[in-house]
Amino acid sequence: MKTYKNNELKQVQKIEKNILDEVVKICEEENIMYFLLGGTALGAKRHGGFIPWDDDLDIGMVRNDYERFLSVANDKLPDWLFLQSYPYDKKSPYIFTKIRDKNSRFIEYCSKKLNIVDGIFIDIFPLDIIPSDIKKPEKYCKKIIFLWRLYCIHQMPNALHTPNTITGQMKNNLRIIFRLLLKLIPKKIFFSYITKQMSKYKNEIPNQLFEADNDIDHCVYSYDLFFPPSKLTFENDEYYVPGNIDQYLTEVYGNYMELPPENERNGHSPLILEVFNDK
Repeated sequence: MKTYKNNELKQVQKIEKNILDEVVKICEEENIMYFLLGGTALGAKRHGGFIPWDDDLDIGMVRNDYERFLSVANDKLPDWLFLQSYPYDKKSPYIFTKIRDKNSRFIEYCSKKLNIVDGIFIDIFPLDIIPSDIKKPEKYCKKIIFLWRLYCIHQMPNALHTPNTITGQMKNNLRIIFRLLLKLIPKKIFFSYITKQMSKYKNEIPNQLFEADNDIDHCVYSYDLFFPPSKLTFENDEYYVPGNIDQYLTEVYGNYMELPPENERNGHSPLILEVFNDK
């Protein structure tokens, strides 16, 4: 895992902010609502920008807005950015979307063996609707998270981080074997099935919003937690965040204003970082 030197982290954050601004420009032109999510929203609230040690930037869109964004992004993104989202990009291994900078490389352990565009990126996650009349919503969410994780194994040759223990290596070896079995399922069929399951309620009256990338304890939110949205300053500009930002951050992080111990202040820290043209 790479340790950032000198101003490398600031350089990554600068490029991510520039990517965010291009995405937001499209959203404003197309009347698409987006939200800063997770650590990005936390950074906006607690630090007025990036969490100082964070090298990640996450936003989310309710499914219909997410699909509309994807339908116009290729035509509207500037030439220096790349839409990494299946099926628009056939090589994309993700169930969500990354917008990549073409003038850099940011290679993580999990994707080091993949032949994909690998520049610095921001993540865009779909927020899926759960209506009030759905039976056993927790069971439904657990199913989606399980499918999401299976798809990650299906597409990723390696785990998220380098296995540093014997137990970790054993788990990684089991993952490799399990992946060989999962690969019997064609990617197109697997992706279509999961996406259909995630978005099956997208046109119904919303009661809750579901973010499948998180664990079951931090993935379901009241619709009223997000709407109407509010704005916070992030690196000197204002962006949309969930309307009840305090409650959102409390549900995700607990006492979110308390800084974590220094040994837990880590980002993705890529294996390889190269910047060819600093935007």
